[in-house]
Amino acid sequence: MGWRHLQAALAATADAAPPVAVRFEPFFLNSRLPAGGVTLADYLRAAYGPASESRMTASRQHLREAGLQCVPPIRFGSSTSKLLLPTLSFHRLMEKISSSSAPAAAIRFQELCFGAFFEREEALTDALLTRLAAEAAPEVFPSAAAAETFLVGPELRGETMHKAERLRRRYDCSGVPLFVAKVGDKVVETLSGAQPVSMMMGMLRKLRAEYARIAPPVAAPPVATAVAAAKPETDKKTCGAAGCGAAAGQRCGGCRGVAYCSAACQKRDWARHAAECKRRRVQQNEEKEPQPEMQCEGGVCPI
Repeated sequence: MGWRHLQAALAATADAAPPVAVRFEPFFLNSRLPAGGVTLADYLRAAYGPASESRMTASRQHLREAGLQCVPPIRFGSSTSKLLLPTLSFHRLMEKISSSSAPAAAIRFQELCFGAFFEREEALTDALLTRLAAEAAPEVFPSAAAAETFLVGPELRGETMHKAERLRRRYDCSGVPLFVAKVGDKVVETLSGAQPVSMMMGMLRKLRAEYARIAPPVAAPPVATAVAAAKPETDKKTCGAAGCGAAAGQRCGGCRGVAYCSAACQKRDWARHAAECKRRRVQQNEEKEPQPEMQCEGGVCPI
């Protein structure tokens, strides 16, 4: 529900600048689940005692009612016999999608898995996860078989586990997932659990205010990683257009300081980049032998 509330807050402040990037990071509520999984009823009994299921009946009813108030609504299932499986496979697939494609693909994958587990109460087996990964991010996994091959291999296995542990210790996050609002490496605010939309909007206001306070006149939007704000544009390996995040293989022909995934993204980003591009070209011309300056002002520079 916290994610739904954050979505509502982002939609309500969509006209505010700059746009806010969202990243999903790995979090293990219980990293010691057996490979074969346990039912929700067995998990609750082991964690909270033999009377836990009856005590939580009212809580689950409240959760279902609250889920229906979300936009779009969440229709939480009520079964305690659904199977809880280790989530490493999900997080490895999410890490691969997040690092290889636009943020929208990671959100699609998260939504598909969320609906399967919480609403349809399906066990998130590797077979289901790989099918959903191929559906959400075909540019990363052209087929479920490609996603299966990835899971069989070692890629992002140890890295994902270490990252989750590092984040857990850094933010003291163990009981429930955590929302971390950051500008560069500076943490502006953290919120845990399903906070209301008003709290999420307050967090976004603080995030944008901090960005406006410390950001230079031309800068990338605040993101949940220190790389974008801490390194110059020349270090980027993803598209420099705001909100894209796709892998970039072409650089601005004027300043060579920012990379794009396509000419369309470069054209869309030109209003932001134009002044910085001119400043870089002037600086570069001062540092080397004079040569004809590339004409970019009448339109975007070639890439």
